[in-house]
Amino acid sequence: MYVRTRLAVGEVDAIVVPYQSVLKLTGSNDRYVFVADGNTARRVAVTLGQRFDDRIEIIPVEAGALKAGDRLVVTGQARLVDGDNLEIVE
Repeated sequence: MYVRTRLAVGEVDAIVVPYQSVLKLTGSNDRYVFVADGNTARRVAVTLGQRFDDRIEIIPVEAGALKAGDRLVVTGQARLVDGDNLEIVE
């Protein structure tokens, strides 16, 4: 038997980040990321979506908390506190 099928899955705009950049608040299941706001770290609460290998979809808890072009902290974020000064190295 042979079958020919066509499946329309559509497209969705999503924010996908490295899995290691998402942190978990100790003692709860709250997740967050740090974004560089100028030279200051800003903590943004997120909800997790689908995982794709070493990347994960995130959904900001507050509308407009993340936007295109925001710079995500992906190294050393475990020791950051909201409002800390950042030294950005590229």
